[in-house]
Amino acid sequence: MMKIIEHNSLSKSVFLKKSAAGFTLIEILLALAILGVGLASILGVFAVGARSVRRTLAMTNASFIAQATFSYCNAIGYDAINTAKTSGNESSIVPSVINSSYSGYTVAPTIGTVSGPANLYKIDLNVKEETLSETFTTYIAKQNP
Repeated sequence: MMKIIEHNSLSKSVFLKKSAAGFTLIEILLALAILGVGLASILGVFAVGARSVRRTLAMTNASFIAQATFSYCNAIGYDAINTAKTSGNESSIVPSVINSSYSGYTVAPTIGTVSGPANLYKIDLNVKEETLSETFTTYIAKQNP
């Protein structure tokens, strides 16, 4: 059954179904806009999470590099570190396996002396990666026989 509605100001007849079902174009566009805003904010959260995971992975790898290097320094001993310092070849205290296993990381050791006790070296190890630059420190003392 059709109902005729006449609009006097336009002098036109408009035909409408009595029980028109569905959504108007405006309602659909509004729903899509709300959905788009919601999805955009969710994707933003995922991007922040991905950056956080990448930085955490870089920090974990940097910690592994520092631990391996400091263990190596402890194993080679004070005399080898002294030789590396006096010869100006400080990078020799970084195990070669570090450079081959962790591509993308640069490892720069600095051997310094400590004021006060004799026979004590301070080793600063700067580990850099695309998203990270971290410095780790240890001390190596000469062992008495």
